[in-house]
Amino acid sequence: MNLSFSNPWLLVALPILLPAFYVIGRGRMARLPAWLRRAALVTRLTIIALLVIALARPLIGRASGATSVVFAVDRSLSVSSDARAAADSFVAQALALTSSDRRAGIVGFGRDTAIERPIDGPAGVTQPVVLQTDGSDMSEAIRLARSMFPRSGAKRIVLVSDGRENIGRAEDEARAAFAAGIQISVVPLAVEPPPDVFVEALDIAPQIREGDALDVVIAVGSTREVDAAVRLWVDGKPVSDQTVRLFAGSNRFTATQNGLKRGFHTFWARVESASDTFAQNNELAGYTVVKDKPRVLVLATAESEVRELREALVASDIQVDIRPPSSIPPRLSPMRRYDGLIIANVPASSFSFDQMKTIQGYVQSLGGGLLMIGGETSYSLGDYAKTPLADVLPVTMNIPGKRDRGSVAMVLIIDKSGSMDMREDGTTKMQMAREAAVLALDSLDENDRIGVLTFDTQTRWAIQPRRLGNTREVDVIRDRIRVIEASGGTEIYPALDAGFKSIREQPSRYKHIILLSDGRSLTNADYDRLLASMRQDSVTLSTIAIGSDSDTQLLEELAKQGEGRYYFVDKARDVPKVTTREAKIASGSPIVEGQIKPKLLSPSPIMRAIPPVGVPELGGYLVTTIKDQAQTVLAPDDVRADPILAQWQYGLGRSVAWTSDIRGKWTSAWFAWPDFRRFWSQAVRWTLASPSDPNLQVIATLDGKNLITRVDALDDDGVFRDGQDLRLTVTGQTFQIVDQTMRQIAPGRYESVVPVEDQGVYAIDVAQFEGGRVVRTESVGAVVPYPSEYRQFGTDDVFLSRLAAMTGGKIVRDPRGVFAPDGLRFHGLDWRPIWPWLVGLALLLFPLDIAMRRLQVPTELFARWLGRVAGALPWRRGDEVA
Repeated sequence: MNLSFSNPWLLVALPILLPAFYVIGRGRMARLPAWLRRAALVTRLTIIALLVIALARPLIGRASGATSVVFAVDRSLSVSSDARAAADSFVAQALALTSSDRRAGIVGFGRDTAIERPIDGPAGVTQPVVLQTDGSDMSEAIRLARSMFPRSGAKRIVLVSDGRENIGRAEDEARAAFAAGIQISVVPLAVEPPPDVFVEALDIAPQIREGDALDVVIAVGSTREVDAAVRLWVDGKPVSDQTVRLFAGSNRFTATQNGLKRGFHTFWARVESASDTFAQNNELAGYTVVKDKPRVLVLATAESEVRELREALVASDIQVDIRPPSSIPPRLSPMRRYDGLIIANVPASSFSFDQMKTIQGYVQSLGGGLLMIGGETSYSLGDYAKTPLADVLPVTMNIPGKRDRGSVAMVLIIDKSGSMDMREDGTTKMQMAREAAVLALDSLDENDRIGVLTFDTQTRWAIQPRRLGNTREVDVIRDRIRVIEASGGTEIYPALDAGFKSIREQPSRYKHIILLSDGRSLTNADYDRLLASMRQDSVTLSTIAIGSDSDTQLLEELAKQGEGRYYFVDKARDVPKVTTREAKIASGSPIVEGQIKPKLLSPSPIMRAIPPVGVPELGGYLVTTIKDQAQTVLAPDDVRADPILAQWQYGLGRSVAWTSDIRGKWTSAWFAWPDFRRFWSQAVRWTLASPSDPNLQVIATLDGKNLITRVDALDDDGVFRDGQDLRLTVTGQTFQIVDQTMRQIAPGRYESVVPVEDQGVYAIDVAQFEGGRVVRTESVGAVVPYPSEYRQFGTDDVFLSRLAAMTGGKIVRDPRGVFAPDGLRFHGLDWRPIWPWLVGLALLLFPLDIAMRRLQVPTELFARWLGRVAGALPWRRGDEVA
């Protein structure tokens, strides 16, 4: 038990008043007998002490056992009338259980919140409140409920809701409640989703360029499977009207728009169905801003190299400037006038190092696009390996390039384990491996060196490394290869180690190992150290995995560390083709020629609306290797390791690699292809930088009913510009704000806040003035949608359970469980005032004080009366009996 005083400073009067009243009272009571005077003084001083202590308002505190509960009751539109009645009934039953130690209050919430019953309010009385019901702000309800609790006792918030939060973040408030020792329990309201259709979203690119195709994706939600009409308007004109079958859940429909002219365009989507409850959610607006036609810079040694490409791009509304490679500036800022860059069959020697760094920065820092087109002076043939431009491209060029005759040494390491003797389509893997080794000889010059090493659990040389020689000597090598037979297990490391030790002793300048295997090694080994030695001695390694049983992860890693190429073949019949191609590359030629049918390996916007089966054949391409984070779009039908078309993101920009040419040597069939223009237009447009102005970066957001526009103003070097005259124009359906001056809130950052009420699209234009004239403008938009309360239906039990679990709460089904102590933390003291008792005692003593001073009672009579009282006491009677 604890004692406290509300006005402790009054207690300082006791040492002053008590002596004073003693001195005064003693003099006035001198006529009284001594014993009566003492009794009267004690009584009077006791009255004075009681009154002074009462004025200090003393409180007695004891550990609190009270439980306070605040019901947060969902009053939003997503709660059906039946669910509302069930919620009110539940709360009423719980309130009937209140007592002095069981206190309860009520908070109602929708878009806003209000207290319907304070915790210390009279029983059975609630305050009528008016709420906006087109939203559910649970976070504000929890915050208001937290503020209602007394300091002591156990505290619990009981959330009575369907769990469909659409304003704020209740989880943040739940964490704050837990930190304050408040538990949140939940009463899920069973809400059956009404029959309703609604436009969930309108996905539209906020900015495009003139000539771009715009996909307008309409997401339509439905709580039932029904028929509906989905309509779309652009700038007030109907452009699409579809009768569709909606399934329960989300349904997506695309309406592609072409030919949009420069400027701001508004979109309206509407869904209609006979089975619909709310009309408020049947429409949704959107917008896009169409910017100028893109401008690209094409670098070529001659205009004739890119004539067909230029015609295709110009016909697709792309502005093209053709310049020689020397036109690239050494500084980055002049490149801002271009949205993309195309390098067409230009050797690396045409660029200085500074120019290459400019191109690298243009893609990486400015977000510009790069398309590299192959040819006889591009990629590895153009000596791009290990240049800044090689970093920008999605492919590596670890291909040797042209080599002198007799400068190559090659070792074929062939797995001859028992699994290689398995038959497939009438042939065995071993037969195909032998054929591959024989065909690889055709890729070498007579002065090159060849070795064939076979392995199972043992390593054996079928052909010791030697000069290939003339036709007769080649025939001898072929005969030895043809007698290799399969048997035994698989041990890769000893074979690779033996092959390396042998090839590094060869006098050739270029040394390459090709490893073929269909299995997994029986033991692990330290490949890292061996591969490090190979790199140190300039020995490269390529690997070919045959079938899914092979150790693909190991073989891929070996090729990567061995600075070679990795191949995977599903069928044994493809082994000779792959091996021949790799041998040809290793022998000095990155060019692959023949009738090559490109195959679509992964979807890409570049191939949009282009049937993969219709892609024409190529006559050749340059061999490259895809980088780890890049995407191969087109590749030869039989060798997946060689990208023909690849793409990736590099810094802020994108780059595309086309490893065939554009002149017609390898692409002659493409000029008559109906999708030739579409293909190159989409390839270029995919790489292009964002159409937004990098010097005037505008972001518009909605905060409640306020439209907040923020602008970052920068110069060409990316430095923030302060003190700029920026003016805002906002145009809605029913109002317009013109040339509102934006205020600067941070270095280079400006802001303007405009209140918006109506649903729909708002066009936002920002103009930068210098010297009284407009020098730069940027346009964006904002959409005020219908209230989110009309977007989600049903009960979100998962969300409610998560909220309860965060604070140690539970799901409450029975009103009697509202005040249960489960998981509650009792803390603090309950303070009770005792001053009324002190005042009452003082009032009782006051008549006695008067009586002792005013009434004349004879001493003998008083003593006799006192003796009778003492004799009546029990212990006195006991003494007399004894």
